[in-house]
Amino acid sequence: MWQKTRGQALVLIAAAVIGLVAMVGVAVDGGSAFGERRHAQSAADSAVMAAALAKVSSVPNWREAAQRILAENGFDPSLAVINNPPSVQDCHPDDGRASPYVGDNNYVQIILRSSAPAYFAPVVGFRQFNICVEAVARAKPPVKGPLYDGNAMVALSCIDPAGVKAYEATGNVTLKVHGGGIFSNSRANSALYTGGQAEIWAPAYAVVGGYGGNGKLYTEDGSQQATVTAGVTAYPCPPDLGISTPTCSQNGTKNPTTKVVTPGNIPASYLENSAYLQPGVYCISGGKATVNAGDILQGDGVLLFFKDDAYLQINGHATVKLSAATSGDYAGLLMYALYTNRNKFIFNGNSNSYWTGTILLLGAEAQINGTGSTSGYHSQIISDSIYYGGTADGEVWFSADENFKLNLPAVIELTE
Repeated sequence: MWQKTRGQALVLIAAAVIGLVAMVGVAVDGGSAFGERRHAQSAADSAVMAAALAKVSSVPNWREAAQRILAENGFDPSLAVINNPPSVQDCHPDDGRASPYVGDNNYVQIILRSSAPAYFAPVVGFRQFNICVEAVARAKPPVKGPLYDGNAMVALSCIDPAGVKAYEATGNVTLKVHGGGIFSNSRANSALYTGGQAEIWAPAYAVVGGYGGNGKLYTEDGSQQATVTAGVTAYPCPPDLGISTPTCSQNGTKNPTTKVVTPGNIPASYLENSAYLQPGVYCISGGKATVNAGDILQGDGVLLFFKDDAYLQINGHATVKLSAATSGDYAGLLMYALYTNRNKFIFNGNSNSYWTGTILLLGAEAQINGTGSTSGYHSQIISDSIYYGGTADGEVWFSADENFKLNLPAVIELTE
């Protein structure tokens, strides 16, 4: 009896030893495979970022940057596939879950295959564990792009971040905005406000705070009432766009007979009593320039830079025909005032008036009254606050090609 019990115990001990060895084998081999996979993923991530950086830097053989990183991490670069754009032939091409960036030239993909040795698994026929990892990085080159994401009208509300009615439209008017949306950077509940019989037609409305008022908001074609996207992320305050401050190395002149004005440093009064501006940059100082009914303010290829003490008031029935330069550092910039200029700019005019180019008044208020012009503003209008009113309708036509563009930096980021 004792001999039989001892034999049974030996069998159980042997089985336990086998089980213990199997668990150790699983732990060792599994840990080895996991460690190798993590190492491969880290190498692939670093390599794809190196490739993305080299690509946006216009390095001719940018793939070599990724291959070098892989080699430094102990991987054979020939085992990696570097795709631009990403391909559906990833680690699992038949699982129906391809990268969302497939076919997009702004992304680089690396597929790295490796293996981890098996120490205990050969007992059951497995000599190594095959590993495949994937990494995708965004590699968007530097480009020129419109200010504030291409919104046609932007109320920055940086002087008072909780400013009520930072963007306001009131009166018996219809404002039609094309090509870009309306954005209010205020966190107030009525960051965007319409009152009276005012209507706005625009492709999109976005606010940091909320929308209030009894006016009406419509889609761009006016076919249906629009919704406002509230609670969006605010743009930074104070605004820092990196635009160099315009300078004028000489004084401008005005011919009292022909009303022709040459570019340079000029007093605001040069814009009054009709002015025909020659192409160039105008550095304006000396208080308010008032353009009255019957006056003409005209100029192509111009930038009107209003220093801190200068501002503009265009009254009704004046004729304004202004367009920005189409080349140079300030191409597309029509009017500019720094954040330290806290004046009120008033824009009226008549039905023959037009503006082409960005109106950028970082710290000022822009008061715009409808002129009935169907051409109106081919502009991006940006100021600390915007008021639109009057009794005549108006239109804003935004096209990035007609307005100022910033040099946007390259974008490099790991996405997968």
